Formats: sequence, C-alpha cells, structure tokens
Amino acid sequence: MPDQNTHQYFDRFRSSASGTAQFSPDGTKYALYNYFDQLHIYEF
Repeated sequence: MPDQNTHQYFDRFRSSASGTAQFSPDGTKYALYNYFDQLHIYEF
C-alpha cells in the first residue's frame, strides 16, 4: 500500500501534552485532539 498523508502537521506549538490521543478498543481507529485543530479521527 502506498504512503498516505493527511497534510496535518503537529509540532510542539500545536500539540497537546494532556494525553488526548487514543486508539479505539478494537484498534481500527485513532482519535487525536488538540486545541488548534480540534478532533481528528483516523481509520486503519
């Protein structure tokens, strides 16, 4: 499978250190939240 790019860049100024990233219980989704970009959900 080719590489995929979401065009979302998280650096130290835009990331959250509050532990706001989580995999779903079945491991098929990954959720990431930060104040600037809000909620992102990725499917695998």
